[in-house]
Amino acid sequence: MRLLLGWLVLVATLGVLRSAPEDQATGISEDTLKQLSLNGEKLVDEEVRRALYGVKQMREVMWRNEQKHQHLMKSLRNSIDKKKGAHQLAQEVTEKLEEAEEQCRDSLQSEWAACRPCLEDACKTFYTSTCRRGFGLFKAKVDSFFRRVSRRFGPREPREDSGDIMVNQGTAEPDPEVDRIEDSFRRLTGRVGALVSRSAALVSGMSGRLDGVLRDAFLNGSVAPTEEPAAAAELYDAGRDSGFLQGVGLEEFGAVVTQALDDVHAAVEDKKKRGMETFTRFLQNRKLCRDLRKQTSECWQLQSQCEACQGPLLTECPSVEELHVELAEVSQVLDVSKEQYEEILSIVQRHTDESVDWLSNMAAQFGWVARAGVDSTAPGKVFLITAVAPKSRDGQNASEIQVEVNILNSPPLLLSVPGELEPREPSFIQYVAQEALNKFKEMVRDEDE
Repeated sequence: MRLLLGWLVLVATLGVLRSAPEDQATGISEDTLKQLSLNGEKLVDEEVRRALYGVKQMREVMWRNEQKHQHLMKSLRNSIDKKKGAHQLAQEVTEKLEEAEEQCRDSLQSEWAACRPCLEDACKTFYTSTCRRGFGLFKAKVDSFFRRVSRRFGPREPREDSGDIMVNQGTAEPDPEVDRIEDSFRRLTGRVGALVSRSAALVSGMSGRLDGVLRDAFLNGSVAPTEEPAAAAELYDAGRDSGFLQGVGLEEFGAVVTQALDDVHAAVEDKKKRGMETFTRFLQNRKLCRDLRKQTSECWQLQSQCEACQGPLLTECPSVEELHVELAEVSQVLDVSKEQYEEILSIVQRHTDESVDWLSNMAAQFGWVARAGVDSTAPGKVFLITAVAPKSRDGQNASEIQVEVNILNSPPLLLSVPGELEPREPSFIQYVAQEALNKFKEMVRDEDE
């Protein structure tokens, strides 16, 4: 309804404008109107050319961003695979540990009941006397660890969440954020592609009025930018995007996790070879403090201080301790793989969001040119002034000049020009052309919304 009323007012006003008597006219001849139209057309051509260069830049940036996005997504999928592998390994070790402890449960209940108080006290005493820092948090983790072991060796206790090894947390389920990123980038690609296609149609119709750079950019059929881009492998600078990955390319981060997984097996085999005495001797107090802060299962290393822990717990179930240590190390590898996944995901998110923001701003600034229409190259369709008349108020001298103009195949537009601008001065046509362009852009924005 508002649009219809606007058109009725415009038609009525244009009728008055065109029916104005000759003695009220500004004295502008047909030749002057044609010259004004030609001068305005040059200004509009320049604005169209500038906007097409903006679309050209959008296309080139989008091409490079697509290459980088593909590179990042490949690295992200690789990190997902590594995280799944670490999670699977942790589950396998957990299953082995539960199986080994189940075999020991019946025969070792009484031995564990005697061993636990001494070992728990030895672990806390060692920490308070040697490590000191952070005892409150450490005590809570130690209590959780010994409750968990008691559930396996001795009578079952109410299950509580572990604060130490969290194998079951953060399972390798698909992350919906990855799908959101892919969908967002896919829609962005489609939006820019449609904008470029419509701009190419405009360039095709206006090829005689545009320079060779624009014709080549839009009509040569090539998707790649006119300037030779860097190789795809060089498009991504890990050091620029993330300090975490500095010195390790995204292609290599998978090898880091793989190496860490291999180190777990190598470390376990090495511990078996060296034996319990060599292993205990190797761990000095400072290292043991660090180990205890990371994993409270390292309390096992202090069992030599407890006579009650020297009997069947060592001779009948040697694999239990080894599996506890292995599980602690595998859990660390799992944590590393999760951190790497989150780091890569944050980089992909940031790259996608920045691409969307930048290209959206560029589209808001230059996207209007794609709506100009292919037949804008027809005579009088780029810019044409059809009428100029003064607008007086209460019989006084004209304070404004009304101009009827067509621009870029738009419906007739009625503009009000300050009366102090003389039609024969350059400032007059500059004002009219800019106002007409602004109204055309506003019309395009309203249609898009």
